[in-house]
Amino acid sequence: MTEQITSRNFAEVASKPIGVGLGRRVESLDLPADLPSSPTAVVLGQKVVAELLPRIVRSFRAERIDQGSSFLKDRAGRRVGSDQLHVVDDALVPGGYATRAFDDRGIPAVAITLIREGMLGGVYQGVESALRNDARPSGHECFDGSLWVGNLIVRPGNRSRNMIFPDLGTLVEIEDLVDLPTLDPVTGIIELQARVWVKDAKQTLGYAGTHRLRCPVVELLGAVDQVCSDQERHGIVDTPTWVLKGIWFDD
Repeated sequence: MTEQITSRNFAEVASKPIGVGLGRRVESLDLPADLPSSPTAVVLGQKVVAELLPRIVRSFRAERIDQGSSFLKDRAGRRVGSDQLHVVDDALVPGGYATRAFDDRGIPAVAITLIREGMLGGVYQGVESALRNDARPSGHECFDGSLWVGNLIVRPGNRSRNMIFPDLGTLVEIEDLVDLPTLDPVTGIIELQARVWVKDAKQTLGYAGTHRLRCPVVELLGAVDQVCSDQERHGIVDTPTWVLKGIWFDD
């Protein structure tokens, strides 16, 4: 289990029946369902995206890329995900969990567009890599030289879940992970054990248990078919729900 800080705006807290949703989710655990026999849309809730992204972006370090120890080593200027994805690291967001004026090296933080409509954008630059690459340090270093990720912001779409889900038919939603996901930074293979619910546009059909999803990060990000409008903050990540197509469980 992991601990996270979650925040919502006041309008959402006032209008959204959060307690009712939690109650229905607990009830669904006693309603077993079979995983669909053929692949369907896979929905990643905001909390799951918030657990995945900080691990993925650690491979966006110039040091790793220069040393060939990142799966992004040959992807400069190339696609790393769906054109629906736009991800920014901004350590200057007011009120963000990772907001700061400068890093442990005293370097002011700058906003970095890590993924720009699916293309590899900027990367984290430490002091030494910035000198080698004739670039500006990005302000994301800890005292020991490790990466200090800022506030990660995924640009939301313009359609809500209620607008998107009716077109999907039966779908599966990952609302929680059994444990922290693992990522091999060199090969880019990510693996997660997920708790899976079977749903349609109107209701939760049941709980399908835990299943393993293992694939290259580029394949996972490339499968993002739609990004919803329901932005929500979990820890250092502001993200909406993702709808994926073209990937499936392998257990």
